[in-house]
Amino acid sequence: MIIDCAHYQDGRRRDEGPVPLAEAAARGKETEPAEAVRTLARSVGRGAAGLVNALDPHLVAVGGLGRELLEVAGGHATAAYHDGLMAFRTLPPPPLVAASLPDDGSLLGAAELCFDRIITDEGLQAWALADCPA
Repeated sequence: MIIDCAHYQDGRRRDEGPVPLAEAAARGKETEPAEAVRTLARSVGRGAAGLVNALDPHLVAVGGLGRELLEVAGGHATAAYHDGLMAFRTLPPPPLVAASLPDDGSLLGAAELCFDRIITDEGLQAWALADCPA
């Protein structure tokens, strides 16, 4: 729904591709997409707070569409994030930042986890001991 809202300009669908969220939110006359972006940003902030409360990370990186969302409505996301953190969290809370990896960052992260499991002393020893043809 949010992405569909960002595809419209002045009530007409644009043929030349999607309008970035930043452009949709920046237009003062299009209040519905801008409010939808703010609502989504608050939801991302609350969700991030829940994960921080459960996992206690040192950094929260938001990827994909979330990178652009933080650029456009980062204040709303950050406010909801801080409001959702449990009181016992140490100050300052882990920063909520846009991921620096490209759109395929989650794929790169998954590949890195696979390599971490294989390219370790234990993984290489297990591979060497496996009954695998050379």
